[in-house]
Amino acid sequence: MKRRVMVVDDDMNLTRLLKHSLEKKGHYEVIVENMSTRAAQKVLEIMPDLVVLDIVMPGKDGGDVAQAIRDNQRTKDIPSSSSHPWCPRRSARRLEA
Repeated sequence: MKRRVMVVDDDMNLTRLLKHSLEKKGHYEVIVENMSTRAAQKVLEIMPDLVVLDIVMPGKDGGDVAQAIRDNQRTKDIPSSSSHPWCPRRSARRLEA
């Protein structure tokens, strides 16, 4: 069974690359969301095994999205990770909390 990974990033080129790279392995189904303001609702709809978040996005940043996922009883146990090569301390702490 393939694992569902949701990638949230406003950079469409990056999400396309991540989707292609992960699905090429054959073990993952990758769902992409390029609008951070829709990300938490989409997580609730698809219930992925992992959410990969960009930190710096317009609308809501990755820390905001991670907090919204943790605040929902149905999605609170879904792990999230940052896809950004550098991660501001404030946002990193919010992802780990």
